[in-house]
Amino acid sequence: AIAIEQRATASVPFHVYASFLSSGGVTLGLTCIGLLLATQGLRTFSDWYLSVWSAAAVGQPSPSPAAQRPPDRIGGYVGIYGLIGAALFLFATIRGLCFAKYVSRAAASLHHDMLRGVLRTPITFSETTLLGTITNRFSKDQENLDFTMPLVLFDLVQYLSLLVGGLVLQSVALPYFAAGAVVVAVAPIYLGKMYLGASRQLKRLEGTCRSPVTHLFQTATLNLCVNRCYGRVGETVASFSRALDDSAHVLDAAEVAQRWAGLRLDSVAAAWVGLMALLVVGLHDQQLKAGSNAGLPTFPMTVSTAGLLLGLSLTFTGMLQFATRCAAETETSMTNVERVVEYGMLPDEEEADATDRCACAPNDVLGVVPAALMRPGDSRTAGVVVEARGLNFAYPTSALT
Repeated sequence: AIAIEQRATASVPFHVYASFLSSGGVTLGLTCIGLLLATQGLRTFSDWYLSVWSAAAVGQPSPSPAAQRPPDRIGGYVGIYGLIGAALFLFATIRGLCFAKYVSRAAASLHHDMLRGVLRTPITFSETTLLGTITNRFSKDQENLDFTMPLVLFDLVQYLSLLVGGLVLQSVALPYFAAGAVVVAVAPIYLGKMYLGASRQLKRLEGTCRSPVTHLFQTATLNLCVNRCYGRVGETVASFSRALDDSAHVLDAAEVAQRWAGLRLDSVAAAWVGLMALLVVGLHDQQLKAGSNAGLPTFPMTVSTAGLLLGLSLTFTGMLQFATRCAAETETSMTNVERVVEYGMLPDEEEADATDRCACAPNDVLGVVPAALMRPGDSRTAGVVVEARGLNFAYPTSALT
């Protein structure tokens, strides 16, 4: 009997993440992490230095007391900022190359394990599994692992590093921001969990619904003559259309779920940016009165500090949106890795010598000696003869009219 393709219902197991990360190499992975930290440190330092430069240009105190006396000439600012930009470009380029090498090595290793598992598993697996199911793992799932998964994972790591760097920089410029950032991050995390549960199952359902489409297309093209002879073309087309509709319905549901999460994340981002704008204006107008009367510490709201806060607020909310979406997309893309790892862990068929299972004498009919046990050069099967008598092939009469 043909086995029905099963799909998981819970979150992606930890061993799937471990298999993907370990397949890329531990040394190369640690190198990518180090380059990521160095690149983000340079990016945060460039934003801070730009605020120092703008503060000196308008004759106001800089956000950092250590930089109250920056270089007097404009060439000093340009030179230092140019060096920071060159170093940032160099580290970002090396980081991208190392990350591409890491994920490509992981994808190739998982593909090799899956191919080995399918080739060495017992024959009953290929007899009870649809050809479209196996082809789907080696085509669409592997394609997502080669192309989609690296892009989504790279965006997730980059946005998370930008979030951490922007949060630290804004918290230094305005400590009140740290408490507000924690509060505003609760909503995207909650929405992300709700969206993740639905998108993960839809991604798994998409994988299982794609297998019948591939299988029906392959069988229809391979058995084209049979379908024409027995007049089954219309039935085959109808079956293929139903399978294609089921797959398209899952894609539509996934798109609706993504729009649902995007609308709510955009609302949270707009509310946060408006709140930060009101806070900057309030502190600029009443920083001395409100701070002195309430006994709260005062925070000088200079032009450079206000521009830094508003600019990073827009960046923070945008990065928070993209990071939430990329986290969900990474989780859903890991379902493809889960399916590839599943075939890589198929049990191997026990190796045994064919002479231990075959005790047939020469000149026996072929039905006595299983074809799987016949090996080239075996003396006991050298005299086997296959003879067909009275076998005729003809098209049915109805197909000729």
